[in-house]
Amino acid sequence: MSQLIQNSTYREGVRLFGNYTLRVYLPKVRLNIPLGIKDKKKAKFIQRNVNQIERDANRYPDKDYRNDIYIACSYKPKEDTPTYNFNALFNKMIKSKVKDEIMNNRTREIIMGKKNKSGIVVGGIYHLFIKDIFGKLDIRDVTVAHKDMLLDKLSKGYMKSGVRTSYSESSINIVKRNLTSFFNWLVEEDYLEKIPFKLKQNKSKSIGQNVWIKPSIFDEICSYAHFTDVAYFKVAYHTGLRLRELRTEELMKSSSSIKLYHTLKREEGHYWIVVYGKGGKVKELPLIKGLKPYYDTMISNPKCSRTVTANFKKACRLAGFGDFHFHNLRASFISNLAMNNTNPKVIKELARHSDLKITSDHYLADNEMNKNMLVNWLDNTENLV
Repeated sequence: MSQLIQNSTYREGVRLFGNYTLRVYLPKVRLNIPLGIKDKKKAKFIQRNVNQIERDANRYPDKDYRNDIYIACSYKPKEDTPTYNFNALFNKMIKSKVKDEIMNNRTREIIMGKKNKSGIVVGGIYHLFIKDIFGKLDIRDVTVAHKDMLLDKLSKGYMKSGVRTSYSESSINIVKRNLTSFFNWLVEEDYLEKIPFKLKQNKSKSIGQNVWIKPSIFDEICSYAHFTDVAYFKVAYHTGLRLRELRTEELMKSSSSIKLYHTLKREEGHYWIVVYGKGGKVKELPLIKGLKPYYDTMISNPKCSRTVTANFKKACRLAGFGDFHFHNLRASFISNLAMNNTNPKVIKELARHSDLKITSDHYLADNEMNKNMLVNWLDNTENLV
């Protein structure tokens, strides 16, 4: 069945919701159709009509149902002659991600650079590393030879104060991730049948288990996963449950692994997750109302822990963030609480830690997250002096 997705992003710790997009699964093609509306009832009405067309398509797969889907969504696809110019399509991808609020303007500037007072683009991953090699090419002409040119450019480094300096492993990996993400987008949008080449991430110091996945990056990762997998990701990201704690008691009984699981109860009009966690500890966590549909999807689509983590790694890899681990979702839940100025004692309770020191030393040590907190603090206090 189709998947209804409301685009969203976080700005200054506040989640902003955009228009709905309907992801439709036909027998031979997947469609992402922007509905252009924020009204959930109207979006659900459209989805019900589309679901019926999907059922017909599965019964009679020989017919092309795309036009029926477009009519049901009041969507008119562009009939312009498609361009295959690398530069034009890279810009198109960036614009579509900004429009759908998958990417914020700050991230766009990191990738595409920023115009100075003279109107000249300064900086930006694309202009510094990618455009000179690929910009004028037809994407269908990109080959492994261009990969070699890129790797050669990255290996040479840059001149700083008359001294040749190497790029950091992190910088090189960011370039590779963005190019890989673009190739995956081209396949997703049917410009290419397969990516022209793969770019292996450089081995760097392990990013560890407790790295913050920013909400905008998390949403991008989810866009590369099936909606049943997204349900698992969302519940973990917004509750801090560990991988095996996502299991119900029934699923846990069929497993020979560590006995971690949860149950759900309703009390005084609220849902509570009862977690049977590490060390035999039993804790209750609130399940926010907006997360309940994802929770229901997760429960109605039981998956073993190995499948969930494998699908998460696949989505991360497709999005260009192949170093992330599933446990980063728990760490990100804790980091997001800190970013929203949640009382440290509340964070400790929601994280189910016995000691606040564990929370601060092991889960709130991500450099980027801490820098973001400092920036937010500066924004809120610099006018007080």
